[in-house]
Amino acid sequence: MTLEGAPNFRELGGLRTGDGRAVRRGLLYRSEALAELTDRDLVAVAELGIRLACDLRTSTERERHASRWPEGRAPDVLAVDVLADARALGKEELRALLGDETGAGPREWMLRNYRAMPASFAPGFRALVERIVDREQLPLVIHCAAGRDRTGFVCSLLLLALGVRYDEVVEEYLRSDRHFGPDRLARVMAVLAGDPSLPVAPRAVEAFMGREEYLEAAFDAIETTCGGRELYFEVCGGLDAQRRERLQEVLLTAA
Repeated sequence: MTLEGAPNFRELGGLRTGDGRAVRRGLLYRSEALAELTDRDLVAVAELGIRLACDLRTSTERERHASRWPEGRAPDVLAVDVLADARALGKEELRALLGDETGAGPREWMLRNYRAMPASFAPGFRALVERIVDREQLPLVIHCAAGRDRTGFVCSLLLLALGVRYDEVVEEYLRSDRHFGPDRLARVMAVLAGDPSLPVAPRAVEAFMGREEYLEAAFDAIETTCGGRELYFEVCGGLDAQRRERLQEVLLTAA
């Protein structure tokens, strides 16, 4: 399903785990901001029956770009400020990054952000697991502003907890580049910098696109500061063996 006002909206169902199971269809979705949904989009979203929206944006982003939902069908919202991204940058700083013709500045900034995501999201991870395992608030959509970085990390984390292979997780993460490409990203970033006509250096835009090294930076941080993925799942997500099994039971098909 493609939404006109949120082309980076997509389902995670069908991804396979290492033991032959698969993510159930119609339960997990990921998206960019849902503020520009068309009336046609709203009809399509209503049919999905979404019960929970995990909104990873800052409070300022949520206020400025409130989500649109079908009338009378708004889901419960779990607001988790994972990380202030480019929207929290000062306009002058953002303009400097967008004008970096080497792309080095934006790349380093992205790596810093990804390294900070695991610690920043830790409290939200436990809350998200609780909504899925204990309340079964499904279907669920996880989203941020562009549906690329914060959403990409959180969805990758959840998929790994379900047992999806890392290479499959990376491939899914990189799919956002197909739906939120460089031209669109450059326009959005220029608006955020306060000047829609601002020329954006091609290498700067390239650096702001999804890269496997960014996701690796986040999981490297989990290894070095959190004792590894399995310990992060248990301590931060509350996923001991029993709850991990329950999470998989809720979200996966039988082998």
